[in-house]
Amino acid sequence: MDKAELLVALTAHLDKYEQHRQYIEKAKAQAAKFKPGVVEKVLLDHEIKSSDVADKVGPLLPEVRALVAGLDAEKAKISASKGTVDEQIQELELRQVIGELTDAEFEAQVADLRASAGSANERIAAIDADLADLSGAVDRWASLAGPHGHYTPVADAAPE
Repeated sequence: MDKAELLVALTAHLDKYEQHRQYIEKAKAQAAKFKPGVVEKVLLDHEIKSSDVADKVGPLLPEVRALVAGLDAEKAKISASKGTVDEQIQELELRQVIGELTDAEFEAQVADLRASAGSANERIAAIDADLADLSGAVDRWASLAGPHGHYTPVADAAPE
């Protein structure tokens, strides 16, 4: 599943889970107005439904984590290659100073490097946006499901 499909699926599940949790809270608030058996039936129904949604979210989380890891690796690779641009520009400056490159050659090569760095910056910004979307969805899931025992952070999970 690609990032867009994963986010759409995850967001839809989160919305549904949140809806069931809201129904539970509303039913609890109205408990005094209805027979206890009726309230319990509605509560149980939405507990089951929210648990079913949680079961659908669980398998998506490793995909999200794998996608985040891949994006982090891509960002690190781009950042590393971008980091050499300053050094390459200094090398070109030296070559210009010693007369190996003309001013026009220097400007053309530096323009290429700066364009490459600009493309890298754009890709890093896109990756950062993707990472923000993914981590926002996971954070939302943690805040919605954590209090109800449907989410355990990876760091807190039992070791394998």
